[in-house]
Amino acid sequence: MNSPSRGRPVAIDTSLVECIVVAVPDTHSVASVAAAFAELAENAAIRILDLVAVTRSPGSGETIVLEIEDLDGSPAKALVEEHVGVLLSDKDIALASAALLPGSAGIIVVVEDRWARTLSSAAQRAGGRVVGGGRIPQTRIEAAMEEPPSKLATGGGPAPQEDDSGPT
Repeated sequence: MNSPSRGRPVAIDTSLVECIVVAVPDTHSVASVAAAFAELAENAAIRILDLVAVTRSPGSGETIVLEIEDLDGSPAKALVEEHVGVLLSDKDIALASAALLPGSAGIIVVVEDRWARTLSSAAQRAGGRVVGGGRIPQTRIEAAMEEPPSKLATGGGPAPQEDDSGPT
């Protein structure tokens, strides 16, 4: 079976491309994350366009790019053989790695969100396109979910007070 990166090139819906950075405690943990990406790609939820594993030096915090083939676990090796491109620049890698703590590791992946193709096609048929998206910080979502329902319904302001004094 030919993969998308071998044989005939398959068009990429560039409106559905995003960069994902996953931080893990150490390089030994990278393989399990790579396995999850492999499963998502196998199930056609995403298409991996580029993938880089990195670690930050415990002392200096310097970013070190890892050879994925040398990491534990075959899923990472399979991703390299089947899907890796050259979209991430050294600057992209340095910027994404800034989110990692010294001594930790991570995977930086550029993916096409294939799960959203139906949405993108519908937007294109309507004369539009998907123009953006973004992650909402976890703390912001958690804080919003802890708000009482009355605050959420009124846009976060104080709940309206009933006035039982009658007409004025």
